[in-house]
This record gives sequence, C-alpha cells and structure tokens, in this order.
Amino acid sequence: AWRVFLLVLVLSVLAMIASNSYRGILQFSTVQPSPRRRISTIDSYIEAILDDANIENSTVPISNENLTLTVTAENASVSTKQVDSASHDINGKYDQKVFLMDAYLVDDRLIRITTIRKCKSKMRLTFYLRFNATTFAMPTNSQPIQACPWFFAKKCDFVGYFTQISVPKVIMPTLVSESMPEAFVSTERDKGIRHRVRLHDARAKKPTRKHELAVCLQPIFLLADWTILIQFFETWIVQGATKFYVYVHSMAPEVDALLRVYESDRSVDIERIPWAPLPIENGTPSAEDPNFFIYRTEVVTAVNDCVLRSRGKAKYVVSSDLDEIIVPFHNRSLLSLLHSFKTASPTAAAFIFLSSYAMFENCWAEVKDPASISFGNFAEVKLEKYIWPSGLRSKVIMVPELIRGAHVHNVLRTENRSKIVTVRKDDAIVFHLRRVAKRDNITTNGTKTSRELARFIKPCEKLWSERQKRIRDIPGTEILHAKIWPNRGLQVMNELEKCLVHDFRHRAETCNSPFKCIDAIQAVSKNEWVWAKQTWTLL
Repeated sequence: AWRVFLLVLVLSVLAMIASNSYRGILQFSTVQPSPRRRISTIDSYIEAILDDANIENSTVPISNENLTLTVTAENASVSTKQVDSASHDINGKYDQKVFLMDAYLVDDRLIRITTIRKCKSKMRLTFYLRFNATTFAMPTNSQPIQACPWFFAKKCDFVGYFTQISVPKVIMPTLVSESMPEAFVSTERDKGIRHRVRLHDARAKKPTRKHELAVCLQPIFLLADWTILIQFFETWIVQGATKFYVYVHSMAPEVDALLRVYESDRSVDIERIPWAPLPIENGTPSAEDPNFFIYRTEVVTAVNDCVLRSRGKAKYVVSSDLDEIIVPFHNRSLLSLLHSFKTASPTAAAFIFLSSYAMFENCWAEVKDPASISFGNFAEVKLEKYIWPSGLRSKVIMVPELIRGAHVHNVLRTENRSKIVTVRKDDAIVFHLRRVAKRDNITTNGTKTSRELARFIKPCEKLWSERQKRIRDIPGTEILHAKIWPNRGLQVMNELEKCLVHDFRHRAETCNSPFKCIDAIQAVSKNEWVWAKQTWTLL
C-alpha cells in the first residue's frame, strides 16, 4: 500500500511540475508583440529600440533573525552570519567591490541599504551604529533586488542589491528615544576601515503625509532636450504632484539650468538626487569599468532608492519617465481616483496603470524661443488601440511603506502581504507620449483620436508662462537669459540612438550600456556635460 501511495505522490508532483511549466510557456508565448510603428528619433530612443518585456522577477527571500549582542563600553559586536550567494568567477578589478548609496531605517528593527555590485558577488559587509561612546557592530544580508543576471541583458552584470540589517532589540529603545546615530560600514576584506554611511529615518511616524503625491524621475543621462523637461514637470504639477525626486546622471548645461528653474519653485518640492557614474580609478580600462556593465544606469536600483526616500513623506509615489502621463477618464482627477481606489481597497500597496502609446506631431524638436512653447498639440492625439498588459510598459503608483521591492513596470514584493490592484482601462491608462516628426509619420496597427489631454493645455501653458518671468532671478541659469536657447536635443538623440542600435545588435556578447556612447556624441562636447556630483561610496 505504501508503494502505491508513493507512486501516486510522485506522479502527482510530476504532473504539477509539467502543468506549471506549460502554463509558464503559454503565458510567455501569448504576450503580444509591439504594434508596428515608425517613431521619430526625438522620442525615447532606448524604448523605441528595446521592448524590454518585464517578465516577473523574483529574488531570494531575505531572512530576519534575532541577533545575540555583546556590549562593551567602546564597541559592541554581533556574531556574523551570512547567506552565501551562488558560485561565480571573480576576475575583474571591481568584481569584489561594492558601490553604496544610502541607508534607510525602515522601522525600529530594520535598516535597508541600496547598493550596486557584481551579480552573485559574495562580498560580506558589517554595519555599525555609533551612539556617543558605544558602537554596535551588526552582520548584514545582501541579496539582488531582482534575480540576476537579467535574461534580457545577461552581460549587464553589475546590478542593484539590497543590503539588509536586522537591528537587535537591545538598541531599539535608543533608536526610538534619540536622534539618528552615526552609521558606518566595512567589508570583510578591510574590517579596520569603516566608511561613513548616510542614514535616513524612513519610519512612518505620523499618519498624515506632507505630500499627497511624489514623483520619482528615473535617472536622466546624456539629456540635452530641455523641452521634454517642461512637458514632464508641468503635466505632473497639474496632476497634483508636489514632491519630485529627480535622479540625475548627466545632462547638457541648458538642461541643468532649466532644472534649477524648477528647483526654485516654492510651490513644489524638487529634490535633486545625484546618481553619478560609479567611481573608478583613473586609467581603468573599459573591460574592467563597471559603468560599461550597467543596464540603463541601473534604473531599478534608483526606483527602489526613491521609494525608500519617500517613506513617511508622501502618501503615494510613482516612478515615471519623462514622456508619460497617467490620464484618468470621466473628468476625474488623479488624486480623487487614487483616494477612491484606496477606500475600496484599504490594504492595497500599489495600483498598476496599463499603458498605450499616444502620438502627436513634435513641434518642439528645434524650438529655441522658450516663449513659443505651446501645449496646443495636446488638443488631439492619436492613441493606439493596443493596450499593453500589466507588467509591460505599465506604471505603478505605490504606497511607499507597503513596498519591499519595486520594478520600473510592476511591484516585486509588498509588505504584510498587501495586495496589488490593476486599474481598469476604462478608469485610467498611461499615455506614453511619442512625439513624431510629421503628422503623416504616424503609422501603427490601429489608432483612435483622443482629446483627453486637452484639459492639460491651459493650466500647463499658464504655469510655463509664469515660470519664464522668474528665470533671470535664479542663480545658475545664465545660459537661459538670452531670448534664444540652445536646443541640441534632436541631434544628441540621433547620435545616441545610432550608437545604441549598433551596440544592441551585439547584446549577446556585450552590455548595451549608454555609457559607451559618450564619445559618439558630437552635438555636446565631452567637457560640456554636467555630471552629477559623486555620492557613491566605494567599498
């Protein structure tokens, strides 16, 4: 009897595996391809080239264990226990290095750090909190934010990692009663060298938030098109956003000056987050430079860093590119729609909005007079009938305290098993704006005329008109004081796209990193680019 039982059990397991495998194949094979379209190079070049289908990614669960602590007057130590990663050949100069951004006290028991390191690197870190004369040393657990290497960019193997620290109960009262302690980190290789870490209090202490809606702008790199910055800020401000986290990698001086104009606006809070190239030694060959092995400035890490920054400050947070607008239907505002969703689903951690391409003629491609900027083309756009499924091109508005891991187009993990709600396409969708060169250049598998963006015209033009009057009073904007502004966006896009398309053909052998294309750009000289100040800590 037991043999029969065992045989039945084995057959059941095999059937279940086969069923899951078949289901996975079926789901992958039924993803619809991108509709045919001919897009002008002024558009988001990387998205016109790559349809980076975002299949569900998962990471190894992070364990939280109670730690035994031994305290002395000068130093406190915790027995170190690490979870080993899978085996990996370590050869390069930076393959055993860790690039650390910031640390966040998520609650009284947990600290999370955003880092970048080589996929499957085993480098162990020790974290320290110093209260006056007493220092506590704690082990860490580092795991990739999403499974690596990513199937779509296997050669881009410098990726985002969360380094997580479980705070022992013995120091919890100190964290609660005192101001933030000093924080340091060391590696197992150089335990005697402690590097200072910026520690943010990301605990949600109050039920109310200063901001209803915060927007995380994904890292801007080699950006010379200042007109799209106007479109981004004015449309989101009209939507009710009052907090912006602008992740900056590199930009032309005219873009930097215009960003300063928006930073000076007292009605909104715009925080520039430096997301500089990873620091390396002079003379490092490109074959060992980690910047050549990062996919799109490691945007997933930036998204998660931003979600952590917004905890306790904003009720909702959304990660957006420069050319996306979430458009509610039935004359509803975005904030009222969010409030109704949250009321209907109190435990929801995120709301996913499906996306479709919206195309209109680009009249800003070569504009040089800021006064001629008009949102008139929003009156009527061509909206593709095809709507991308959830997880592909979709955008997510999140409750930051309920998110453990996020991606560009979806949520990887939530806190407390909070649910994720997909918004009905009849309630709202993302208009992914594609600015095409000519009206007759719009060719797709099917479009319909939409006038949903017309509501943005008057308020956006009013905001921009008022903003121009204050430019001369803002330090660092001298390049914009003339009536004619430099507009090199289209030429830079053409040069950058040409380089990326060529590199993309060899993606099986190399990482398709835009960092490789700096020398290919002639419209902006190499010494003109404004680079973010260096805030990475190299361990």
